[in-house]
Amino acid sequence: MALRILVDIALFLATFFFPWWVGVILVILAMMCIDFFVEIIFVGAVFDILYGAPLPVLANFSYVFTLGGVIVFAIFSAFKRRMVFYPSKFI
Repeated sequence: MALRILVDIALFLATFFFPWWVGVILVILAMMCIDFFVEIIFVGAVFDILYGAPLPVLANFSYVFTLGGVIVFAIFSAFKRRMVFYPSKFI
C-alpha cells in the first residue's frame, strides 16, 4: 500500500513538473510493478487537461492520453493474469 501511495505522489509530481513523456514512462513502469493500477486512467485524464489538443487526424478527438490509458490498462491486465512468474496479490 505504501508503494502505491509513493508511486501516486511521484506521478502527480511528474505530471505537473516534468515533460509529458516522463510521466508516460513512469506510468508504464508503475503498470509493470503494481497490480490493478487503475490510476493510469486518471493520470491520462490529467495529461489531456494539461497537454491535450484536438487532433484533426482523429476527427478532433482530444482525449488521447485517457484512451491510451484505458487501452494500456486493459492490455496489461490481460497479460498479467497469463504470466507465470507474476505474483497474484494486490499491492
